[in-house]
Formats: sequence, C-alpha cells, structure tokens
Amino acid sequence: MISNKKTGRYAGALFLIALIPYVIGQMGILENLLYVPDYLGKISEEVEEIISEERQLIGIAILLKWISLTAMIAFAILVFPILRKFGNRLAIAYLALRLIEFGMLIIGSSKLLTLVSLSENYADNFNANRDLLEQMASVILIEWQWIGFTYMFTFALHCFTFYYLLLKSHFDLRPISIAGLAASVLIMANVVFGILGLNIGSFYFFAPIGIVELILGIWLLIFGFREKQRE
Repeated sequence: MISNKKTGRYAGALFLIALIPYVIGQMGILENLLYVPDYLGKISEEVEEIISEERQLIGIAILLKWISLTAMIAFAILVFPILRKFGNRLAIAYLALRLIEFGMLIIGSSKLLTLVSLSENYADNFNANRDLLEQMASVILIEWQWIGFTYMFTFALHCFTFYYLLLKSHFDLRPISIAGLAASVLIMANVVFGILGLNIGSFYFFAPIGIVELILGIWLLIFGFREKQRE
C-alpha cells in the first residue's frame, strides 16, 4: 500500500504536467491564433526583422504539447501495472489508446510546423503564389482540425476506460471516477456533434473533464492511490 501511495504521488505530478501545458498550448494559444480570419497572414507578420510574435507562440504551443506528450506516456506506463490488477485487457486497451494519442499529437504538431513554414513563404511572395499558399494552408488547417476530432474521440475512449478501471479498483476514488465517466461521455457527444456539423458549444462539453482531471491530479499528488477505508 505504501508503494501504491508513492506511485500515486508520482502519477499525480505527471498527470498535472500532462494536463496543464496541453491546456495552455492548445486552448490558450493555438485555438485563439488559428481560428481567426487571415491566420496565415498574421503568422507571417514580422516585427523589426525578427520572427513574429504569432510564430513564436505557435512554437511555444508545440513545445508545451511535447512536454505534455512525454508526461502523458510516462503516466500511462507508471499506472499500467496498477490498473491491470482490475482488468488486464482494459488496462492494455488504455495503454494502447494512450500510444495512439501520442502518434496523433505528433502528426498534428508536424502539420502546425508545416503551416509555419508556409507562412515564411507567404511573407516573401507578393504575387499570385500567395493564393496557392493560402489554399495549401487551408488544407493543412482542415487536416489538423480533423486530426483533432479523431484525437478527442480517442481521448474520450481512454478516459472512459481509465475511470472505469479506477471505479473497479479498491482505491478511494469513487466520486472522481463517476465524474470522469460522465465527463468522458460528454466529450464523445461533442465529437459526434462536431462530425455532424453541429456547433453546440464545445467549452461546456470539455470543461467537466478538465475540472475532473485537475482534481484527480491534485488528489493523487497529495494522497496517492489511497485504499478505501474498510469498516
């Protein structure tokens, strides 16, 4: 039990490292920068012959997501031996989903880096080539968005699997597990609505899982995988 507590505290630290940089990079930077008119022109702007603030922000966002990726995989590997005690196949599925997410985020990052490279060409072209670059950038952004949809569906599946295993466990995490399962269903619903072209307001679908995961990370950091109190 002591070992589980220590492992849980390490896991909590990794969980927060995976969560916080991702939220800052994705929601705090990328969505505010790329979902605007003339985003390619904004990225390509230069100030006093140095790289523009917008391109620097994209680089920072990608670095934050890579930090999150590293912590995400480390967390999954760390908790895998514990989770498999409550469902070996589901634990393997959880780890596999995490690895798939890792691959998707790497592909998504490469799309963003390509977009930055296009912006550099965009800044140097003042003729018809700009139209072609804008079309190419639009295609890349659409691909990035669909990778994001696929990633979020995979994310919802891994969350559902993870919180179901926690619910089955003998750890004192039942309320968090139930909240995590409900939040996972909301994410799946939002992805389905997005595929159908229904914009209902994704913030209200994603906010619950963010709150649940923040609470879980803090809980694990303080208490670790604490056993349920037996009567």
